[in-house]
Amino acid sequence: MAGITTNLVSGANALIVINDKKMVMAQDLNYSVRVDVLPVEVMGSYEVVAYEPIGYSVSGSFSIVRYMKAESGETSIKNTDGAKGNSPSSIGLSDHMNPGRLSASTTFNIYVYKKGSTAGAGEPGKEREFISLTECRITGFSSSISKRAFVIEQYQFVAKLYDDEVFEASETPNKVDLDGFTRPSSTP
Repeated sequence: MAGITTNLVSGANALIVINDKKMVMAQDLNYSVRVDVLPVEVMGSYEVVAYEPIGYSVSGSFSIVRYMKAESGETSIKNTDGAKGNSPSSIGLSDHMNPGRLSASTTFNIYVYKKGSTAGAGEPGKEREFISLTECRITGFSSSISKRAFVIEQYQFVAKLYDDEVFEASETPNKVDLDGFTRPSSTP
C-alpha cells in the first residue's frame, strides 16, 4: 500500500448545498439508505432460501444554525447571501411546512462537495461533488432555543435516490408507467 495517498473528507472541508443554496451554517447532515427484503421460504426447509429486495428508501436529517439579517448597527455574518439570513423561505423550503402550500411544494436536491479539491471541477467553484440525495421532501422540522447556545433548526427528509462518487444510482428498470393510466369510468 506504499505510495497510495488518501484524501479524507470531514465536516471542515465539506460543503453542503441544499436546493441550490450553499449552507454556510450547516451543522450536520445525516442520511441512511434502507433496502427492505422479504424472505423466500420453501416447504420442508427451516432456513430461508433467499432474501429478495422489495423496497428502497432514503431518509435523513440536517441541522442549520439559524441566523437573521443584521439590522443597522448590528454585527453581521459574512456569507454568500450577504447576511440575508437563512430562514426556511430563504432556502426555498417554506412551502414544505406551510399547510396551505404543501401541494405547491416541489422536490429539491442535496449535494455534498469536498471543498478545495483540484481532482475534479464541479459546481460550485472547484469543489468536487461526492454525495447526492435527489428529489427530497421535508417530512419534519424542529427548532431548539436555549440561553447559552445558537438557535438550531433540524429538518427531516426523505429522498428518492442516493448516490456518491463511486456509483450512480438509477431508477428501477421496467417499472409500471402510471402517466398513461386512465381510470375506468364509474358510470355504466
